[in-house]
Amino acid sequence: MRKKIIIVDNSTWNIYNFRLSLIKKLKAEGYLVVVVAPVDKYIHYLNESYFTKHIPLRYLSPQTRNGFRDLMFVWELFRIFRSERPDLVLNYTIKPNIFGNLAARLAGVPSLATITGLGYTFLNRGIIHFLVPWLYYWAFRKVRKVVFYNPDDREEFIKRQIVPAEKSTVIPGSGVNTNHFRPLPKSGTNKFVFLFIGRLLYDKGLREYVEAARQICDLTPDAECWVIGEFSGKYPNAVTEKQLLTWIAAKHIRYFGEAQDVRKYIKQANVVVLPSYREGVPRSLLEAMSMCKPIITTATAGC
Repeated sequence: MRKKIIIVDNSTWNIYNFRLSLIKKLKAEGYLVVVVAPVDKYIHYLNESYFTKHIPLRYLSPQTRNGFRDLMFVWELFRIFRSERPDLVLNYTIKPNIFGNLAARLAGVPSLATITGLGYTFLNRGIIHFLVPWLYYWAFRKVRKVVFYNPDDREEFIKRQIVPAEKSTVIPGSGVNTNHFRPLPKSGTNKFVFLFIGRLLYDKGLREYVEAARQICDLTPDAECWVIGEFSGKYPNAVTEKQLLTWIAAKHIRYFGEAQDVRKYIKQANVVVLPSYREGVPRSLLEAMSMCKPIITTATAGC
């Protein structure tokens, strides 16, 4: 009988951009793969041949703090796990990691947590900064393993006694397909191009990038600073639309919006930049290095 794995994530955007290679690999090795995630526009990019089934989530609200919806999310996952009876649940991102592992424990199915990065919840100094580690501690008490994308995050969890060292491990991110992201010749522009790829969040270092872009543009007309990324207005630390339009109007940056295929932008770049405050393992930098582009980043966790 074929074994079944459920993958829980907070968006089909994440599934498409970060989990697809894993899903394809699991299916190629004979597993039944069930994807559990809210529906967004990226559901249209997912070929049904990639996985066995997609179950949409109704109560997962990644950016909101609503205790009732979170309880309903646990109940929703509990019912899915009891119905599907998977051999293993793989949880990604903060709410699936916390509430997904609690639901798996209640349903009596084994689960594994993956910390792809700590980001806003650990950078923020409000009540969330103190509440989230406590929630992680209770959620991870019965998980089989907690997987981290970098040793800094693992050490942070061990130091705070959220997870014991023997129950944790580190892998070098989700990786990239080096055949897909291969070196390509630059064409069409003689400008020296700096490129930022990422969601439009302040903790990605976008404010610092734009300030550097302003100074570069004042120094030379031969350089351009490009930005590729999803406008994430619902996040607490998101760049506002007004601020983005101000930057664009000042001609400090060229904003190309969200890109389905970033390779055509990376190939035009001379340097890829990510001045992030904290990461797991930044996918954009892996893609840039796979295409033999130099990078500029910060000396912080994950970068």
